[in-house]
This record gives sequence, C-alpha cells and structure tokens, in this order.
Amino acid sequence: MEWIRCEDQLPKAGIRVLFCIEFEDNYGFVGEGFINRRGVWHRYVNFPISLIFDDNEVTKWMYLPKV
Repeated sequence: MEWIRCEDQLPKAGIRVLFCIEFEDNYGFVGEGFINRRGVWHRYVNFPISLIFDDNEVTKWMYLPKV
C-alpha cells in the first residue's frame, strides 16, 4: 500500500483510513480516522483531529490493509 498525498486525493467521506500528520521536528503521528462530508478529519465520531493536534493538518493517508 502506498501513502496518498491529501493534495492529490482525499478518501470518500466516512471511509476509515490510516492518516499521517507530520510535524516540524521531523516526527509525525499515524492513526486511524475518517474525513466527513464537510472535509473535516475525525479520529473518532464527533471528535475532530484539530482538537488533538491543534493547527497540524493531515498530509497523507492510505486505505486500511485488508485482514
């Protein structure tokens, strides 16, 4: 599986994916979440990622691996 840059393509609303947030200090965070119909990334239902990571944005994402 390959990472998809958010500037190239976004996942369909409501589909759970892995997302990556990159920070300035050369580290990042990878987690599971989804984007809603308004284009807002969420970690959990009704819990926007912006509440956790302030102004840091999701930079890339990939579909969850098949089990």
